Amino acid sequence: REAFIEAGRILNGYVTTRIYYEEDAAVLSHKYNVLLPALLFAKPATQQRNAIHLSQYNTQDIVKVIRHALLETFPEITVESLPDYFQLKKPLLILFSDGVPAKREEEEMKRVAIGEHHKTFIACWLNLKNTPVGRSILKVYFGNLVPPVPLLLWISLHSGGHVFVFPSDQSISETSILAWIEKLKIKQDVPRATLSDEEWKPRLPAYDFLSMMEPTLPEFTIYTQGSINTHQEEVLGEKKAEAAVTKKPTEGSTMEELKQKKPTGRVLRRTAPHLGAKEKQAKHHSEL
Repeated sequence: REAFIEAGRILNGYVTTRIYYEEDAAVLSHKYNVLLPALLFAKPATQQRNAIHLSQYNTQDIVKVIRHALLETFPEITVESLPDYFQLKKPLLILFSDGVPAKREEEEMKRVAIGEHHKTFIACWLNLKNTPVGRSILKVYFGNLVPPVPLLLWISLHSGGHVFVFPSDQSISETSILAWIEKLKIKQDVPRATLSDEEWKPRLPAYDFLSMMEPTLPEFTIYTQGSINTHQEEVLGEKKAEAAVTKKPTEGSTMEELKQKKPTGRVLRRTAPHLGAKEKQAKHHSEL
């Protein structure tokens, strides 16, 4: 429970967390057919609900599971979103398009994204209008003779760096894409390009901006057990410091403070609505 509460604090502003226990937890466990302890994800926009059993209970693992659940099924790759999907260390099945993909192509790609094999790769797309750097990426793969879009590529960022191009004489459909991926697995296709295995470093030390920044947003922060322990130690240290500077009240000072803080009607009037709000909040939580 403490690990989940801490995970909620780390992801504050990105997810709303609640805890169900005892009878309520048993009812939800039966309803969604998942063993306890578990995480239940609910997206109001799509009315989609998904339950995941927790095999690890520490804060780091809970944060990792929640972050993965926040990722989209068929995401648009941008400069901002790439780090989230890059750290999954899976090949990218990426559709380059000049704008939003056509409806038929989008539907076929979504079928691939939610199919049985989707866990081994990330099906995604890149809008060249929203992310112009995509044109530079295509020039690296094809030189000056970049084929017309849409282009479907398989990019193995973490295993060999090979870049494969979906055959231009085939339509982009779930059947043809899965058949092509099977050929890639048995090495029946030749890569169009191979990415360098050199480590990506700043060209000059002065360009190493990441080392100068203190990461504050969860989507750009890779949490480790050490960083989480450090955060907990800092919070505990602050509480101890506050306790240390608190003076033990004397009888005289206590009487003086009571005289200065004599209750007023305004304070009493604020108390009743405050208690009523708590009661209303608890009732609303039980209705969920």
